[in-house]
Amino acid sequence: MKKKSLLIGVLLATLLTKANADVDPNFYIYLCFGQSNMEGNAQPEAQDKTGIDERFQMMACVNFSSPSRTMGEWYKATPPLVRQGTGLGMADYFGRTMVQQLPDKKIGVVDVAVGGTKIEGFMQSEVSKYIASMNPSSEGWLINYFKAYDNDPYKRLVDMAKIAQQSGVIKGILLHQGESNNTQQDWPQKVKKIYDQLMKDLNLDPAEVPLFVGEMVTQAVGGACWGHNAVIANVPNVIPNSYVISSKDCPQAGDGLHFNALGYRMMGRRYAAAALALMGVDMPYFSFLDGDFLPNTNCTYDAKTRTMTAAKTGGMMSWTYANAANWSDSKYLVVKLKEKQTANAEVILFKTASASGHREDIGDRTTMVIDLQHLNGGSDAAKVFKVGFRAKQAGKVVFDDVFLSNDEQYGEIVAVGSVKGDAVRPASVYSPSGVRQPEMQRGLNIVVGQDGQARKVIVD
Repeated sequence: MKKKSLLIGVLLATLLTKANADVDPNFYIYLCFGQSNMEGNAQPEAQDKTGIDERFQMMACVNFSSPSRTMGEWYKATPPLVRQGTGLGMADYFGRTMVQQLPDKKIGVVDVAVGGTKIEGFMQSEVSKYIASMNPSSEGWLINYFKAYDNDPYKRLVDMAKIAQQSGVIKGILLHQGESNNTQQDWPQKVKKIYDQLMKDLNLDPAEVPLFVGEMVTQAVGGACWGHNAVIANVPNVIPNSYVISSKDCPQAGDGLHFNALGYRMMGRRYAAAALALMGVDMPYFSFLDGDFLPNTNCTYDAKTRTMTAAKTGGMMSWTYANAANWSDSKYLVVKLKEKQTANAEVILFKTASASGHREDIGDRTTMVIDLQHLNGGSDAAKVFKVGFRAKQAGKVVFDDVFLSNDEQYGEIVAVGSVKGDAVRPASVYSPSGVRQPEMQRGLNIVVGQDGQARKVIVD
């Protein structure tokens, strides 16, 4: 242990002599700490090991033998990020999302986590006593986890953060811990002690370095420590520049404690969404990733083919916007399908978090345009809380794209199968160039209805 501490000291002394000119202001670094959900408890799937941008880096906070990594050095952030033998965790899709939304930045994570630890494991005034209280017979695994950090995880986090500061700028801190302190009311105050000490030891400004705190697995999906979420909710009252990351609808691994791979992807992107929001960067409204576009219990989703499969009436896919989306600057919501849907589906825009507003059947259309200036059901384009695609029977909907537009090519588009009322039925038909046609052709037509109004009609 003394030898390892000496090596860290030498590494710090060497790197701290480097000129400040080496610091890249576009390399954003985030410190991560906590217990097993921050460590990463899910086995990474194929999609989690590929497509990782070189701009997303992780600092090895211990030595790895497989993959070969040296403590204190940066590597492409392929899981595991924390220690050899850990899995997919909170930081993986946090970093992936950050580089995706910040194309001119690099993102680095410095992740020190100890599965099973109480928050006291990161408090230097408490850690020695805490480790001494452990039972070697039943908690030998936890004792060994602490040994990996020389029995002082906080010091290792600070040591690695100081090295990281020679390359970039610390922009925030991610925390996921609490299962081992479930419902303890003084937990936020203990977190504040750690946060305040990090600010002091790393010479950081609390106003410039936010803390993001993730919730436990919720009661709704069978969480064992869901009661701690009420304690986490109090953190912003104790630490001014702090934000709670919701775990609503994030699936768990079956033990009530850990998220599964999908749950980690969702949580990681939510941590990123909060960090990006502070920078004035909005997440995409219509991401087809499997953690963003969510099915309910009557529905499954294949993100590779963008296929929603409803098992029965009520199956639904949806995007949810916690603070409501404001689309008042757009004229149209355009939904494009790869083929005609078989689920007798409708599109629903929710006017509150739980109340539906505008409803419109998709019918036979593969291009559907919703006029955001003329919504029904009390909906307001300035406050859209959720977009749902609800099946009225078992079947499939295969999505091509969904987007907002002000392009007038989408103005007054209707589909043949959805024309209602004699007023809009064709009196005459023209090609897009204005040549009169005997009947509607495949593709775009200009149709003059019985009411004398011209409309654009797409025939599939």
